[in-house]
Amino acid sequence: MKNSKIIILLICIFIVACCGDSTGPQGNGEPVLSIDDFSHFHCELSWTQMNISDFEFDSYNLYRSTSPGISSDTTGAECVTTFYDINQLEHADSLLEVDSGYYYALLTKMFESVKLDSNQWSNEVFIQTKEIINAEIINNSGQTMYVEVNQSDPFTNMWLSNIGDQSHWVSGFDQSTCVTSIPSGDILHFAYPEYDQSTPHGARIYLGEAEFTGAPDLATYDHIYDKVETGWIAVWNTSCVDFVAFPTQLSVNGNKYGFLNNVTRTNLIDSLQAMPSPYKYLIFPHGSSDPVRFFSPGHFLNTPEILEACIDSALHLGLPMLVGTSWSYGPDTYTNITYQPPDGMTALHNSADNAKATNINTVNVFANAIPNTGTGGPRLAALIGAAANRGVLYDYDKWDKPEAYYKDSSDNAGQYNYYSKVLHSLSKDGKCYGMAYDDYYEQLSGTTVYSGDSVAITILPFN
Repeated sequence: MKNSKIIILLICIFIVACCGDSTGPQGNGEPVLSIDDFSHFHCELSWTQMNISDFEFDSYNLYRSTSPGISSDTTGAECVTTFYDINQLEHADSLLEVDSGYYYALLTKMFESVKLDSNQWSNEVFIQTKEIINAEIINNSGQTMYVEVNQSDPFTNMWLSNIGDQSHWVSGFDQSTCVTSIPSGDILHFAYPEYDQSTPHGARIYLGEAEFTGAPDLATYDHIYDKVETGWIAVWNTSCVDFVAFPTQLSVNGNKYGFLNNVTRTNLIDSLQAMPSPYKYLIFPHGSSDPVRFFSPGHFLNTPEILEACIDSALHLGLPMLVGTSWSYGPDTYTNITYQPPDGMTALHNSADNAKATNINTVNVFANAIPNTGTGGPRLAALIGAAANRGVLYDYDKWDKPEAYYKDSSDNAGQYNYYSKVLHSLSKDGKCYGMAYDDYYEQLSGTTVYSGDSVAITILPFN
């Protein structure tokens, strides 16, 4: 009878020691299990060694479960890996589900000198895998294109690495992993993962004809490239506020934005070169008959002489004509509109605050840089800037009527932002981010993209 009890005891100990055991003893917290990094598809874990001088090491057994309490009951857990090397102290677990919660615990198995098994559980750790936006880039350009994605906050220097199903954000640029080519006619499918919401900055998807070596310098980069403005749960758009090089389209859950289907790079460049002076000379390289890109007039804040007072006459005519009107936009109302010659405006903001805009001239209007004061000053300056770019500054009733934009009138001296006018004429529904205020009055040429949405970026033909 005594021998049979010993046999039963040994059988029970053997069952508990196996990786597929149904229960496990609560350990003293050693070794310590840690999460080093995780994304939407993988989790990197590491652990510390125990002091096992009185034991003979057998194995590390890493468990994963969607429910807590692994060490108490492993029937609902999976042993994802077993290591028999005592110096193996890390593991990258993959094939996880997007936006799902996982618990991990490590079981260290040892043999005591009496040859009885001893199991020691670590602490239990938890992750919530990140969410993603399902993105794709369709290359109809007619040539191989390259893509890279960079968060636009210079302090984080975050790049999308291994662009594809396993895309993830990394700190620092590595050309071998952060740049991907797309042959003509191909489609690149990739995950756009969630990133740190404590720094809610945007990001840019760079598209170009040459392999990128980092974020291109707009003033000197001598290859054709363009960008799509993005972000995590943010507005995505094919912005041309700074420059344009070739036409793209953006489709979000079936809704399309950007350039018209029949617009090619050749059409776009030819249309911009047909603009009046000085707009047609805002190119890089300067003076080239085959420019790499066109700059917006707002790019020339520090070189005002190039713009030759493009819309000064429209401003001088329009500003005095606003006296006596009342404005409203969203939560902001402006009354007691007063003209301050030669280039200033004041108003009473929300019946409580004096708002003021000064130095309302061509350069400041194009560059979204009209100086202003008062809590309502920024919106006051923006409303004036949007109307002046669109050529309707002189008539408040036309500010919200797109059919009146970019029309010649004696009241605007035939002056407005020609660069923006051309881009709008080539864009879907006449909407394009051709200047800084181009989303005003429901003219946004993009949309907010949310987790789980499907986004397609199409590079239209070059010729």
